[in-house]
Amino acid sequence: MKDEEKLFVSPRIEYLYQRGYDKMTVKDWLKEKLEISIQQLNEESHRSFQHARPDQLGTENDRPGGFCWKRWDAFVGAYKEGDEIWYFDSPDWTWRCLAGRRGYAIVREGEVVTSYCTELN
Repeated sequence: MKDEEKLFVSPRIEYLYQRGYDKMTVKDWLKEKLEISIQQLNEESHRSFQHARPDQLGTENDRPGGFCWKRWDAFVGAYKEGDEIWYFDSPDWTWRCLAGRRGYAIVREGEVVTSYCTELN
């Protein structure tokens, strides 16, 4: 490829790719196995969703924070008896590059089945 045909890539994106961000997965970011049930996590999340900003309120099932319920319900619905719930957090350098992610993952037999991102930048 000729130099004039190359696309501009911002230094931040180039740095992310140099660090292997494009090959990282939630499995790489698992931090802590949570010793709570999916029901307890669901109840805790219901309480946190109650504090959604007014501009984020949705009408799905008349639940506050309706913007996030479909994904959350799918996450909780993926849980099967024997699965583990883990907290994940991407490395500090991903947050400095505005590519950080953290949240919860369901792990089954050592593999991440699904994840739910609670915070990103």
